[in-house]
This record gives sequence, C-alpha cells and structure tokens, in this order.
Amino acid sequence: MLARFIIGLVQMVVLFAFGWLLFRITLGTHPWALLLPAATISFAAAAFGLVIACIARTRDAVLPIGAVAAMALSAVGGCWWPIGFEPSWMRTAALWLPTTWTMRAFNDLMIRGLQPSSALWPAAITFGLGLVYLIVGILGSSRLFE
Repeated sequence: MLARFIIGLVQMVVLFAFGWLLFRITLGTHPWALLLPAATISFAAAAFGLVIACIARTRDAVLPIGAVAAMALSAVGGCWWPIGFEPSWMRTAALWLPTTWTMRAFNDLMIRGLQPSSALWPAAITFGLGLVYLIVGILGSSRLFE
C-alpha cells in the first residue's frame, strides 16, 4: 500500500507540474499547500485499492472494478463537473467521497486563492475516509486468509 501511496502522490505532483509548465494553470498563491490534499487523496486511493482487491474474485477482475469505481468516484465527487450541477441526492452522496473533499481543497487553493489553512478540514475528512477504507480493506483481507 505504501508503494501505491507514493506512486499516487508522485503522479499528482507530475500532473500539477506539467499543467503549470505546459498549460500555465494557476497553482494558487501557495503551490506547496497542494501537497496536503494530494497526499490525503493518494492515501485514500491506496486504501480504497485494498478494498477493491478484497471485492474482486480474481486478479484479472481488479482492474475493471477499480476503473469503474474510480470513474464513478471522480464523476460524483466533482472531478468532471462542478458538484452544483448534480441533483441534490448526488450532492449528498458526494459528501461521503474523498474526491469531493479533495476537489474542494484544490479549488479553494488554486481557484479561490484561499490560505493554506482552508485545505486542512477537507484534507482531514479525506484522510478519515481513507482510514475507513483501510480498516474495511484490512478486515476484508483477513477474511480472505481464513
């Protein structure tokens, strides 16, 4: 899981760097502050990967299940369009997804130009959801080895 966390974090840093270099996207007034939400979503994604590994019946099933789950979490969580465009039931469901809180932190830092402290609460919620995924994944994986 540590390897997946590091890979995810490095991918986020590379994506932001290329976005800034090639497309001149703004990284806000405190670009270093993007590391906190990037780290927490990388942790949550790695922990969620453990859950997916417990759900999949075979090794070959992990990739399709993970891809569908990633797309759904991204869409509902506000990575594809603003959450305000979603129906109210979907906005309520989105509050339980780490992508929602990470996008809130990124938007606050990059678009709204808020202070780094604005990312603390969304990052804490993302981390908390990652802990839930980790616990579920550990409990699920222990079931596999009984």
